[in-house]
Amino acid sequence: MSCVLDASIGAKWLIEEPDSHLAEQILTLGETFLAPDLFAIEVAASLTKRHRGRQITGEQLDLSLSRLERIVAQDLVVESTSHLVSRSAHMSRVLHHSLYDCVYLALAEHLNAPLMTADLVFVRKVTGSEWLGLAMSLDEVNRIFS
Repeated sequence: MSCVLDASIGAKWLIEEPDSHLAEQILTLGETFLAPDLFAIEVAASLTKRHRGRQITGEQLDLSLSRLERIVAQDLVVESTSHLVSRSAHMSRVLHHSLYDCVYLALAEHLNAPLMTADLVFVRKVTGSEWLGLAMSLDEVNRIFS
């Protein structure tokens, strides 16, 4: 089975935060993990923001960025998403949610693969929409695959 992963999961792989252990377990599922081409940039932006906010050191940032590059190269199939801009914008408009998050959703729809995310607000919005069942929270993922 193929699954689309979003940046909220990628960040949890790299920085200890609530549910990081659940995100780590996803890598052991043996699934094909897909991500849009903006995945690494979004995760890196999250890391640099934490560094600017003095939540992580420069050394932690460098180590996390190196690990991110390895994960993207070894564990993810990165998909181009420029052809999904209009669909993503439509989803963003309907859901009243970030265009960036909707790129992940549009990719999941396009590939007919579930989106795994740690963003519970986004999951709730998707659940109450025409895209019901397309987004799964970390808890749901681990319940299903455990």
